[in-house]
Amino acid sequence: SDLLWVVQEAFNAPLPLSWTEYTDDEGRVYFFNQSSSQSTWEHPMDSVYRELLIVIQRARDVGVSASEDSCAALVQNHLREVHQRALRALQDWSGPYAAEEGEYYYNHRLKVSTWDSPVAEWEQELLTRQTVLFWCLLGPGR
Repeated sequence: SDLLWVVQEAFNAPLPLSWTEYTDDEGRVYFFNQSSSQSTWEHPMDSVYRELLIVIQRARDVGVSASEDSCAALVQNHLREVHQRALRALQDWSGPYAAEEGEYYYNHRLKVSTWDSPVAEWEQELLTRQTVLFWCLLGPGR
């Protein structure tokens, strides 16, 4: 029940920069990523929040949350792991490049470009992860 805050945050989570929300002809909501041309019925941040709930529950199950130092180490290790994921995902991106319409970024592997910085998307995700983990393991939601 104390994790209800996380569920509410997930429900109200903003879309990452390159994602947009659409409704199909039957009134169903779906999401589309302009950078990858990927579409999904699931909010793009749902998997992030599910992963965070697992991390928090595991920390609580093994008693990590009893020690502030252990919690801080767990948060730091998780953020470091996700940062490494970000670095791998960003390897194929280059830019920004100047264009009349503004700056754009290019993915050499996917052969797609976007106006939105892929770095900014990862920064948004890392900040979300840090905020949720801090709240649940080190802060008032502990």
